[in-house]
Amino acid sequence: MAHRDDNVLLALGNMTWWHVLWAPDKVSWRMRQATCDAWVGTIASALLPALAALPNMQSMQALRALSHTTTVLPLALRSPILENALSQLVHPPSFAVAPRVLLRLLESHIMRLDAGTSSVLARAAQVLLLCIAGHAGVGVPVGAGVLLQGIGKAVGAGLLPTAGGMHWAIGRWDKARKMWRGDWVRMKMLR
Repeated sequence: MAHRDDNVLLALGNMTWWHVLWAPDKVSWRMRQATCDAWVGTIASALLPALAALPNMQSMQALRALSHTTTVLPLALRSPILENALSQLVHPPSFAVAPRVLLRLLESHIMRLDAGTSSVLARAAQVLLLCIAGHAGVGVPVGAGVLLQGIGKAVGAGLLPTAGGMHWAIGRWDKARKMWRGDWVRMKMLR
C-alpha cells in the first residue's frame, strides 16, 4: 500500500506547470484516478470478488444456525427471542453485507479530497493557463508599442509583465500542489 501511496505523490510531482499548461482540465481527473488506484484499486480487484459470496454465505449460516436450534438444542435452551433473531437473519430485508459497503470509508475519503483540494488544484491549473496566456497577451502588445521607440526598451517592456505574471501564476500553482500534498498526508493518517 505504501508503494501505491508513493505513486500518488509521483503523479502529483509529474504535474509540473509546463505539463499542466497543455491539459489543465485533466488535473482533477488524474489526481482522482491516482487516489482511487492507491486506495481502492487493489482492494476492489482482489478482495471484492472473493467477498461476492458474502450475502449468500451469511444467509446460509443463519439458516444452519436456525435449523440447529430447532433440532439439536435442548428445549431448555430454546427461546422465541433467539429463534426470532435467527429467522430475521435468514430473511434479511436490507441488512445483508454487500462487498461494496466495505469500501465506503475509503470512498468517502476520496470524495472529501475530490470536493476540497482536488477542485482547488483543478482551478489553480486553469488559473495558471489563463494567467500565463493573459500576461503573454499583454506583454506582446506592450513590447510592440515600445518597439517603435527602441529595441532594448521594447524587449524589457514586453518581458516584464510576461515574466511577472508567469512567476505569480506558477507560484499559485505550486502553492496549490503543496496544499494538496498536505491534505493527502492528512488523509493517509485518517485511513
